[in-house]
Amino acid sequence: MKIVWIAVAGVLGTLSRYGLGLLLNKPDFPLGTLVINVLGCLLIGVVFSLFSNRIISDDLRAILATGFLGAFTTYSAFIMESFALTTTKDWARLGAYFFGNLVFGFLAFLIGKTVGARYAI
Repeated sequence: MKIVWIAVAGVLGTLSRYGLGLLLNKPDFPLGTLVINVLGCLLIGVVFSLFSNRIISDDLRAILATGFLGAFTTYSAFIMESFALTTTKDWARLGAYFFGNLVFGFLAFLIGKTVGARYAI
């Protein structure tokens, strides 16, 4: 049943992301995406804290963090995982993860765009 609730929360996260994007994105600036990513980080911080303090169960954490926020924005998971790496004080690993996601993600996008354009009709 947990998987069903994660899926339902995922649908709600997806629809929320789409709706906020329609409402806030402008032709000259993706305000909706910025708001979604920052809001997702705020919300996953709340979920993380509530779970860490045993206020919510692991099932509810999975439904909210993986289901809703996973569909709303994966950026929130990236930020939470970056924070988790700060607890080890291994700054090189944190830097590699943090900047690796940004740099390699951007490079992968450029490669995918190039490959996709090559096969476009």
